[in-house]
Amino acid sequence: MSVRHVFVPINAKLGEGFSIQEIAKAGEHPGRRTKTNGYQSPATWVLELVSLRKPVILCSFCRYKFDPKYYKYRRFYVANAAGHDPYRTDGQCEDCKDRTDRSPGGGTMFVAEEQYPEICFEPKSLPGWNDYIQWRLRQAKQRVYRAAATTWRAVQRS
Repeated sequence: MSVRHVFVPINAKLGEGFSIQEIAKAGEHPGRRTKTNGYQSPATWVLELVSLRKPVILCSFCRYKFDPKYYKYRRFYVANAAGHDPYRTDGQCEDCKDRTDRSPGGGTMFVAEEQYPEICFEPKSLPGWNDYIQWRLRQAKQRVYRAAATTWRAVQRS
């Protein structure tokens, strides 16, 4: 029987000697087990997350395989001022383990319905939501009008 001894300096601090990137990498979840710990299929990993009621991030290629209504999940919604897709979430796909910002359309995060009111809000329940939508439509029409006017002026000059 062999005994393993680990020596720690008396006044050492936790995490001392590691770079910020190494500490951040250590905090990441490894995801599904692949080779050394035994194989776990992507579907089994996603179902394990669903059974624990954890959020699930899927890329645009893997999204169609997951039925959120069957598992009582909803798409994560975050309104942003830039006007980007509020349902888009970038990260690592739980199924194929690829980065979702590389896939067309980005990724989508699904959240359990019982947790949804705690972390999200209904987009149409906000005060002034219809006013915001009307304002965005007016802005889009103005941009199209300016582009058409600029093109028309260029055609007339030539």
